[in-house]
Amino acid sequence: MKVRRRGSDTKFVATVLAIGTECDIAMLTVKDDTFWQGVEPVRFGTLPHLQDSILVIGCVCGASLLKNLAFFKNK
Repeated sequence: MKVRRRGSDTKFVATVLAIGTECDIAMLTVKDDTFWQGVEPVRFGTLPHLQDSILVIGCVCGASLLKNLAFFKNK
């Protein structure tokens, strides 16, 4: 699989680390250090409580851009 950073035409080879078939998600990695230059790591906080407002970011099927979707945690 090949991936590219937003705004770049350069493609990098990516490896699948994990697949979540129940929720249509995959975790990928890129070994080439050039891909990661200038990227800040995501810092995760504590888990939300029930009925807390959360923000979900993802691609709609067939779309090429990320979308922001607001949800409430139910379960």
